Amino acid sequence: MALRATYLCENCGNNFDATSGNLMRSKEFRCSECDSTEYVLYGEVEAFDHKCKKCEGKMEVFNYPMCQKCKTRKVKIVQNLMMID
Repeated sequence: MALRATYLCENCGNNFDATSGNLMRSKEFRCSECDSTEYVLYGEVEAFDHKCKKCEGKMEVFNYPMCQKCKTRKVKIVQNLMMID
């Protein structure tokens, strides 16, 4: 299940909204460089090339989104906005 939430960056204090988590039939991958997301069907994960289409960074599974201001993943949820199935 994915979550749309407001996050607080513990490094710089930036508040931002983002979605994170897997959907019912797909796994979420995030770019380690630009934090763009891509959802890959579970049956296609092994064939996924793990290369970001936006910046060619490495697509990985992360628990939290990246702060776009300081590029850290040291963030915490301050408000749940919506659960997505």
